[in-house]
Amino acid sequence: MAKQRLPASSARSAVPTPGAVLRLELSEAHRILDRAEAALTAMEAAKREPGSITSVRRPERYYQLLVDVYERGRHGVPAEVFAALGRERGYDARGLGGFFVGGRAPLRRPPTRATALTAGSASAEPADAHVAAGVQLSAEGHRLLDRYLNDAS
Repeated sequence: MAKQRLPASSARSAVPTPGAVLRLELSEAHRILDRAEAALTAMEAAKREPGSITSVRRPERYYQLLVDVYERGRHGVPAEVFAALGRERGYDARGLGGFFVGGRAPLRRPPTRATALTAGSASAEPADAHVAAGVQLSAEGHRLLDRYLNDAS
């Protein structure tokens, strides 16, 4: 029996051309981008709504460490005490730096008068004449702590 050959036009149409494959992939990429854009728009809209919670709930020890700092007074705690509190809550000392970074950092190290004086202005007072301010809650830290304590009650 002789093998039948398909007409040349039929053989070519069975295998998509590289351009057709690329167009299919591009079409899929557009669909994925459209879904991502819709999700981002929804997230941004939720962020603008009053009282919306768009951040991930943090572990209990995170909030407990903020409570520990808050309970020690408005002047905060020295860095050594903060490190000890962090260890008590299960944090490695290297992980505590995350509390101070970002636009919404819950803790801050306020600049001291000594820092300001040594940063460029001349003064008769030595830099070590001032006690360094401790680790304090930032405005974001107070907001997080208020929400945490209100949710607990």
